Amino acid sequence: METRRNQGGEHFRKLRIGFSLMNAQKDITIGSHQSLGGRKDVSRVPVRSFSCAHVEVATLGLGCGSAIAWEMARRGLEVSGMDAGYVSAATSNNQKWKHSGWIYHDKPTACRLAAAFAHMHPAEQANVANWGAHFLAHNEETLDAHLLTLAQWGLTSPEVTRKLPGQKVSPKCNCTAGMRTPDCVINFAGLLRDLAVETERLGATLSLRAHIKELVRDGNTLTGVVVKQDGSESFLRCQHCVVALGGWGAELLRAIGVELPVRRWKSNIVTLEGELVPHITAWLDTPFLTVVPFRGQTLIADTRRVLVTSACDVIPVESDVELLLQDAVANLPFLRWSDFRVARVHAAIKTEFAVDLSGNQDLAVFNESDHGVRGLTVALPGKASLMFALARQVADQVEASLAATRGERRQLNWMADGASPSGATSSLPSIARRITSQ
Repeated sequence: METRRNQGGEHFRKLRIGFSLMNAQKDITIGSHQSLGGRKDVSRVPVRSFSCAHVEVATLGLGCGSAIAWEMARRGLEVSGMDAGYVSAATSNNQKWKHSGWIYHDKPTACRLAAAFAHMHPAEQANVANWGAHFLAHNEETLDAHLLTLAQWGLTSPEVTRKLPGQKVSPKCNCTAGMRTPDCVINFAGLLRDLAVETERLGATLSLRAHIKELVRDGNTLTGVVVKQDGSESFLRCQHCVVALGGWGAELLRAIGVELPVRRWKSNIVTLEGELVPHITAWLDTPFLTVVPFRGQTLIADTRRVLVTSACDVIPVESDVELLLQDAVANLPFLRWSDFRVARVHAAIKTEFAVDLSGNQDLAVFNESDHGVRGLTVALPGKASLMFALARQVADQVEASLAATRGERRQLNWMADGASPSGATSSLPSIARRITSQ
């Protein structure tokens, strides 16, 4: 095996694996942001590109934000969704895997993923490309411990296979024991297209190639978004804004004084020509390799990742890619270096809720109680497989926020008219009138 690794390292250095494929993505930039310093005068911002300068809810980011926009439109809210269409966006650039939860080692994430898988959205089902997965281990103890954990969490035990004398769990893989699970390959790009069609059918307005220049904050309230599209900037006023921009959200939020406990991680994915395995194949132990067949190609990844400070840092880490390919050759004995036909090497940026640099794969939603800005919700799915669970949680919070705002406005109107909700005369009508006139 060591000989194969040494040969692989030399072969990799000769191949260079087409890192130049990623060079074009260096030019991706985030619009400049300036501190708003409290109130922002938007009266001189021209209103263009949008048929309506005011919307009930603006959804920024149409990756996992597509599910959020769909859910809110389904509930009858007036929604405008915007996305810049970056090719490196995580949802369209991931490993095409709809998770059942059975590979995870923390209970909240595993159970939430299992519930999301059991109640898969029809659009997800329509975009499944391959059903079933093999989770493998190099020793039976690893598999037994994992199965025991799943049972303690109340998750249904998958079908288990073990290596017998003269046999292999998987003819193509280096392993001793394994289990079959319902995880499936899913075309996330197709899912997003289908959601866009359905969301617009429900009355929402979606704008692609719309670059979010800045969020507009007036005091402690978010009042709108400045967008650049087709060469011109426009201001869209909104009652509520949902930021679902993944790695591109931090700079926009920082510009209005919002800092959230999130981290951006970069991991590498190698795409080879040909479907080298029939189903998703993943190892439960070192090197935690994952192999996914998708539309005539195979996507290979592992758990190596590095912390990055920008969503634009999408150049693969060459040393980590070399180790990834060496692990692939070691654990897929049929795969020889001379057989490598590399279609693409790219890096995916994952944005996670994290404290003290510890990753959390579960979803996270931040509202006013977390960041102090009214009319603002920040959503991180953790996994694209959780986008619809995230959408329901976000929509619940947005509806509650809008209802509270409407209630406060009614209260102010009653005070301005000189009466309380019960009909009593207000003792401070002039103050109320000044408040409502501002």
